[in-house]
Amino acid sequence: MISLKKYINLTKNVKNWPHYFYAKHIDGKQNPVVFRADNDIVIEVPRGNIMAIFKEIFMEDLYDIRFLKHHLKSDPVIVDIGANVGFFSLFMAAQMPGSKILAFEPLPANFGHLQRHFQLNADKGLICQNKAIAGTKGTVELYFNPDAGFTALASVHTAFDGSNTGRVEVEAVTLPDIFSQFGIGTLDLLKLDCEGAEYDILYRCPDPLLSRVKLIAMETHSGTGANENTRAMCRFLEQKGFMFKTGSNGFVWAWR
Repeated sequence: MISLKKYINLTKNVKNWPHYFYAKHIDGKQNPVVFRADNDIVIEVPRGNIMAIFKEIFMEDLYDIRFLKHHLKSDPVIVDIGANVGFFSLFMAAQMPGSKILAFEPLPANFGHLQRHFQLNADKGLICQNKAIAGTKGTVELYFNPDAGFTALASVHTAFDGSNTGRVEVEAVTLPDIFSQFGIGTLDLLKLDCEGAEYDILYRCPDPLLSRVKLIAMETHSGTGANENTRAMCRFLEQKGFMFKTGSNGFVWAWR
């Protein structure tokens, strides 16, 4: 049943969906695999571990698009923190053509492909920056697997996945910085997938500004502190006036 739903989503979300099977079973050398979604969105998916992220978003409906659409207006302002190569941003641009999307990705390799994606879809008004988002402005040191090329994992925690760990220092800005730079009045959707930085980002966000965030979709990751876990995050969000629901693998949706 899960596999069937996944392929039904593929046919709904990808206009040239037969190409997925062609690239998978017939032309295994095609790299990247190019897909097209609604709103004339073009997606280039490099082969390797990054294909799994494409599948999570476009086929497995990781972020529950029906739920997001239910809580969003037709022209939402969306901030994508931990954008990776841009699959979530592109998915939302395809699903909601009136969106204004700001995407932030700290790892240079990932950001290069994110930038490529936004250039391929230049008429959609997508904006990306090669920055980390943190609780305080300055620089942060991220740990990642340098052998992976594109990677879904980069963390503020040392050797977080037990792999060969590389380090990179990147510029960090805060959520208030984003509101200020882009003149955001109301942030309709805040998406976070930032491997442990979500606690610092939200816990340090001033209440008046956090009250202007209407919907949050994020993956939480267990950290070293007592308040760095899914339960603590949900308790925090409830105290700040959000309703919430949880899903598997630490997923949290919160809304006002």
